[in-house]
Amino acid sequence: YCGTLPQSTEVWRLQLPDRIESSPCFSSDLIYVGCYDGKIYIIKSESGELLHSVQTGDQVKCTPVANSDGEVFCGSHDGKLYKIKQYNRKTTSHCNVVSKYFDYKSFVICVKPIVASPLILKNSIVVCSLLGAISILNQSDCRIIASRKLENPIFSSPVCSDDQKYLFVA
Repeated sequence: YCGTLPQSTEVWRLQLPDRIESSPCFSSDLIYVGCYDGKIYIIKSESGELLHSVQTGDQVKCTPVANSDGEVFCGSHDGKLYKIKQYNRKTTSHCNVVSKYFDYKSFVICVKPIVASPLILKNSIVVCSLLGAISILNQSDCRIIASRKLENPIFSSPVCSDDQKYLFVA
């Protein structure tokens, strides 16, 4: 659903095939949202036109997040982190292009679902899982820089202090 502010007059509405438990992510005039059907949908924000979807291996309850370069990261119940990049719409010559405009790669983070939204830091990304794992990855290649295992599953999204010196996970 897209509505105007402050009245919330409907602009467009798009029905996806299954339940949505994640919040939408807005990046570069596009909306990214995860769905129980195992897909991350990419929607044109002005019109509601469905541009593309990325098939994951299981349900997507995680809210996607975007970095300053417009790359979007989203976890799935399959234990993978998906990195989605939009290319210039006139360019189709990039390697690994899944559709005309988007490329994505998945990175196995753990064997348990990722339901918490990742945290974007300056050069890294923090991902938490139901395994109780906290993984800190390099943003560019999603290589694991550091990890720690807690005793209990992590359902909440991580946050950090303003100076990015401390990481907090509930």
